[in-house]
Amino acid sequence: MKCFCHCLLIAFLSLLASVYTLGNSMSVDARPENTPAVDSLLLLMDDATGERLFDLYTELHNALYGIGDEETHIHYLRAYIDEAVRQKNSYEEAYARTSLVEAMYNYGMPRNRFQEEAELALKLIPNEGETRRLHFHVASMVIDLDIISANYENALLSAEKLYNKAKELRYDTGMSLALLCMGRAYFGLELFDKAESSWRESLQQVAENEHFLYIKGDTYSYLLDVMLATKRYQEALEVCKEYEAFISKGELSDDPGNLKGENDTQWFLIHLSYAGIYTGLRQFDLAEQHIAAAEALVVSKTNIGMDSLERVRFEWQLAQGHYEEAGKTIERIEAILGEDPDYHDKLSVIDFRARLNYQSAQYKNAAETYQTYIALSDSLQRIELASRLHELRVHYEVDKLELQQKNDQISLRASHNLTIGLVVILLLCCGIIAGGVFYSRRLAAKNQLLLQRITEQDLMDKENEVLRGRLILSEDLPGKEKDTGSELYLRLKTLMSDPTFFTNSEIGRKTIAEHLGTNEKYVHDTVRKYFNMSISDYITSLRLNYARKLLAQSVSKYTIEAVALDAGFTNRYTFHRLFKEHYGMTPSEFRHLTHNRQQECPEEADDMKSDNAIA
Repeated sequence: MKCFCHCLLIAFLSLLASVYTLGNSMSVDARPENTPAVDSLLLLMDDATGERLFDLYTELHNALYGIGDEETHIHYLRAYIDEAVRQKNSYEEAYARTSLVEAMYNYGMPRNRFQEEAELALKLIPNEGETRRLHFHVASMVIDLDIISANYENALLSAEKLYNKAKELRYDTGMSLALLCMGRAYFGLELFDKAESSWRESLQQVAENEHFLYIKGDTYSYLLDVMLATKRYQEALEVCKEYEAFISKGELSDDPGNLKGENDTQWFLIHLSYAGIYTGLRQFDLAEQHIAAAEALVVSKTNIGMDSLERVRFEWQLAQGHYEEAGKTIERIEAILGEDPDYHDKLSVIDFRARLNYQSAQYKNAAETYQTYIALSDSLQRIELASRLHELRVHYEVDKLELQQKNDQISLRASHNLTIGLVVILLLCCGIIAGGVFYSRRLAAKNQLLLQRITEQDLMDKENEVLRGRLILSEDLPGKEKDTGSELYLRLKTLMSDPTFFTNSEIGRKTIAEHLGTNEKYVHDTVRKYFNMSISDYITSLRLNYARKLLAQSVSKYTIEAVALDAGFTNRYTFHRLFKEHYGMTPSEFRHLTHNRQQECPEEADDMKSDNAIA
């Protein structure tokens, strides 16, 4: 709960300190009474114009925070927007809208009202050029509200989307802001390693960026939170010194891209961090010095500043065993929170009382306080669950209504377009049928031509076989030196005439050479000489020819896959591809075509059967 309050403090104070940069321009109606600073600014604004008027609103915006009159503050911010629109100053309008969202956030206005204004700002503030940082600033406030409401899962999802958006735009400041929010969501989920990783990445990202360096200060503060939560005090001390050195450079106030007045807030957070570290290291005098230094800053006079300071003071007193003073500090925290604090604040106060009772040996009171804490925590979880369920129901009803409207529109259009749709479908069906018939006829004609070419190729292969035989006979004439290649060819032909040999999927050049009792080179040279192809292509041609004869047989005898395996191919897909490449049609088309031809010409079927028998 301490960490939650610290996150809330940084979120509020960072935005509170940014007031100096977010302009001023409204009518001077309804001036608050007994506020000399505000009255003085409003008098100056009466005669101011142009940029001077906007500069004065920067100071007015800050002064109005000090009054705490939220409706008056909102009134002037809306007038500021109107003035920026009147002067057609798009940048000042964007600044004014950002200021309005920020004020509603800081005053804790109803979520629906804040959400409506934030969505309008995100819609109207261009996500480009000099207003891009304002667009991302508003988006980060929307995520902050989820974190403050302990809706960490939703905050994490939104932060990741914001990071991806910034990464796509190559916008370093946006990525730093998103990583900052992502780390806070992880911290709320008590995933400290991931929180620390996100914040370290944010520091690295913003280190190379010239704008919005206040993000670096906030990130240092959050990083110290996780170290304090895990009691890594010595490591936290080194980081806090880096944080102090960074703020001491004065970079935040010198950089025109940053929010003026941020240094005071950062120094307040530095002193609180030092106080927490030295308390953990039990160096109480040093811790007290930093508590006093934080108390001297203006930020400590705000409600959230006082609350954060008293919480650090409580830890310091409890660690020293100053139980009476710690009890009074709790009473001061309760007075700051008011009569109707939210559940998270109630839980934190009850947790302080339980720890105080336990450490002061009031065990019975401690047990009773812890029981109250558990009951309230369960109640809070039930309320949050009910709230989320209600939100889901609202979304469901809205989606249901939108869906019903869309369905009504679709039904209306469908009633007008039904006849046209049916006609179009009918025409398409006719076209598909006609196209199918036309395609089937063209395919049949093409396959008939291919089958004729296959038959002609078979005749040519037989003639080539006769010519090879004659060539071998001429080489073996008396008086001529016997050619060992022709002898090897005859032996190869005899070997490959056996389908059981070449349909073996494992055979290759080496296997054939071993069966012929020769070497692989001789086999390669013989096949190249007599068949003008490689050994692999030769084996494939034998298998395809064999498969073709199997396909020409009864349809029921072999499936395509069975033919492929019987012919020596390892799978149906390889067989299908090679068959189509070689013959120009698929195995199924070939089978269908040959069987139709056999039925139309029985004498060809008898010839084919005799060819197959011979094969």
